[in-house]
Amino acid sequence: MNNKDIKKIIEILNIKKRNDLALLLDNAHSDLDISNQYGSYARSRLSIFLIYAPLEQYHKLKSLNRRDYKTLRETVLDIYPPGDDSPEITSVDFRIKWGQEDLPADENIEMSSSDIGIKIFVSYSTDDKTLAGKLKSTLENYGLNVFLAHEDIEPTAEWQKRILAELESCDVFIPLLTSHFKASDWTGQETGIAYRGKKLIIPLKVNLDPFGFIAIQALNFSTEDLESVRRGILDIMAKKSDKNNLFESLIKGFSQSGSFADANEKALYLKTMQDQFNFEQVLKIIKGAFHNNQIYNGHESAPFIRNLLQSNRDRLKEILEYLKSDLHDDDKEDSYVLKWIKRRFNVDLG
Repeated sequence: MNNKDIKKIIEILNIKKRNDLALLLDNAHSDLDISNQYGSYARSRLSIFLIYAPLEQYHKLKSLNRRDYKTLRETVLDIYPPGDDSPEITSVDFRIKWGQEDLPADENIEMSSSDIGIKIFVSYSTDDKTLAGKLKSTLENYGLNVFLAHEDIEPTAEWQKRILAELESCDVFIPLLTSHFKASDWTGQETGIAYRGKKLIIPLKVNLDPFGFIAIQALNFSTEDLESVRRGILDIMAKKSDKNNLFESLIKGFSQSGSFADANEKALYLKTMQDQFNFEQVLKIIKGAFHNNQIYNGHESAPFIRNLLQSNRDRLKEILEYLKSDLHDDDKEDSYVLKWIKRRFNVDLG
């Protein structure tokens, strides 16, 4: 987390005589969500500027009108101007800054909470940090929020409080069962807390059978076939976790697809559950695809989006308004957006 950028933004807003907006950023922190998608400049990547604000300020920021949001976004671009070798900021988004009263004062140990999506806690021995890191990468590629204690906590932090907070807030607990797991000082305690908290537990077996509280069916874990591991975890979550939260994570991962293969693979998985999406989720999928050429040029992902557009044609007006709102230009004619939909998805909705 970073509050240096926030301080710069506050300073610029005050110069612009927008003290009202500056006050909303008091005690806020920021972060960059950098995707794998290349931007319009050499070696730039499409990114979202995230602002973590206390609850009351968060709700006010989420309710900004178009003019105020545009002012804030332009101020962010003042400190992150688009160019070569730089993050290309496509939007500013807001998150709740959770749990400050329960955590140490160190600004570097914000909780990994997000107001939407699935949170996963991976319990593992430090001897298996490479395995845990590969698991985290493959799951986060699908939009899941994965916490690894030894990787995600600064060594100086009062990490016991942080671990307890992360365990309490997680949706899914994944123990990485290797020969080192039982010897760890903390994995047993983490498992007991997750069990008492009635978390969804998905054991991954490397070379240790499930035992004790987690003596349940385990998935075999192999770094040679991470796709099968990820699919197994997702399939279990689709049956046993909050589906809307899971869908939000998957939509985020799809929107950030960094290659044609990535976009196609994710589209095929989303297609298996598209009848369960609500209309707001459909809009988010279309928006993510509209901004990502890896999706609208993919041989599986592009037809998936075409199908969504055609099957929701009766709500075309809402789709167009949503895309115009996302472009922060409500003055654009419907025909302008329809033209780009036709170009990118090869579908004529006019």
